[in-house]
Amino acid sequence: MTQQPGGRAEAAFAVAPAPARRRSAETGTSRAGEKKATNVVLRHGASSELLPEMADQLWRANPLHRLLPIAWGEITRALVTLSDRSTADPVHATTAAANLGLTMWREAAEIWIGTAARWWGLAPAAPARPEGAETDRRFDAPEWEQHPFFRLLKQSYLALSKQLLEEAERQAVDPDERQRLVFHLRQFLDAISPTTFLPTNPAALRKAWETGGSSVADGLRNLLDDLRHGQLSMTDTAAFAPGKNLATTPGKVVYRNRLIELIHYTPMTAQTFAVPLLFIPPWINKFYVLDLQPKNSLVRFLLEQGFSVFMISWKNPDASMEAITFEDYMTDGPLAASDVVREIAGAERINPVGYCIGGTLLAMTLAYLAAGRDERFGAATFMVSLLDFSEVGDTAVFIDEPQIAYMEQHPDVGLLAPRVQGVDGRLQPLCSLLPGPLELVLGRCFPLLHRSSGRLARHCGTVRLSASPSLR
Repeated sequence: MTQQPGGRAEAAFAVAPAPARRRSAETGTSRAGEKKATNVVLRHGASSELLPEMADQLWRANPLHRLLPIAWGEITRALVTLSDRSTADPVHATTAAANLGLTMWREAAEIWIGTAARWWGLAPAAPARPEGAETDRRFDAPEWEQHPFFRLLKQSYLALSKQLLEEAERQAVDPDERQRLVFHLRQFLDAISPTTFLPTNPAALRKAWETGGSSVADGLRNLLDDLRHGQLSMTDTAAFAPGKNLATTPGKVVYRNRLIELIHYTPMTAQTFAVPLLFIPPWINKFYVLDLQPKNSLVRFLLEQGFSVFMISWKNPDASMEAITFEDYMTDGPLAASDVVREIAGAERINPVGYCIGGTLLAMTLAYLAAGRDERFGAATFMVSLLDFSEVGDTAVFIDEPQIAYMEQHPDVGLLAPRVQGVDGRLQPLCSLLPGPLELVLGRCFPLLHRSSGRLARHCGTVRLSASPSLR
């Protein structure tokens, strides 16, 4: 295991605001922020902006806002939007509310009648999981089906979630507005899920009972520790260490420049294939996602099959890299590494493997080489790499014209501050980003979560996309 070049960046730069009307993260509760909120209310009216501004200010005053990436201002704006539209169409609003009420009454009646029938021995015991039901890992505990209270709670939550999302889909005409509404409503629904709270999570309650309350104490201890660090940890950060129980496959650094270290792993067979493999991982300096532990290391598996494996490890970005462009990542990354790999392996061609944004970089590199009739790369492999950016999913919620305009007006924006570095995590539903109470109280440790933990990937660099005429 070798020390990564560049070290950990300590500088924190301003971060662009959320799309379309979200305020700067640095506004806080200052007088300037209050004056801005007043002006917004005067311009747009209390119903459209006052509540979102108040929700945003109140959330920022809560210490938990540093841990939980919940945009309560945007969520409130989405709810206000639905409320305003429902007010404009009272007939539909009344019908929808009546249908929701009937659904919840029907669910309650069926649940309690079924419970009474089973109690009198007139019906078989409820299954731990209903047949043919869609998988929702939040409700895996058998109590969600077998206990009447928890089942009613679950069905009520799911009915309300379905109604809200249907209203967002129905009322939004513009596709971008519909996507924004649905995204923030999903974040809201994930945040208020009964599985998120200890009193309404049967699995967490069962664990607390089994451990005599120690699981709750452990969870509170973890919470206080995260508050001290100002960042949510999804695993025990002391449980894994590169070179100790992560990234243990033998290898050495054979090349280094201002952006990368090139690792050549020690062959594990008497003979190796003539064409070597070059891995291009994402540039958050976490190459060992492909070399976690011996039992789940792709690198080790390929070495055991007779491949010669090389891996790029990127430098952690810092303020000194302000002038680095995407072109530099290509020339100092896969192009420079491929020259070294071909020289060491004595091969004319190599097979590249791109992972995540590394695959996007690989695709651009292949296009550049094709234009120059350079055939150094053979068969290319792409792993979870986005190549078609016409539909980027929920990422579009955070990338729009106001966001781009902000970055163009603030050229010093090059890094994400640690307390908001989880912007990529906010693109996922909250239920998949945050561990549930059971995981928190159990303190489970997963190498992949450890690899993705923001405390390790504390600084995720943004790269300027300007390119020289030779690459255009």
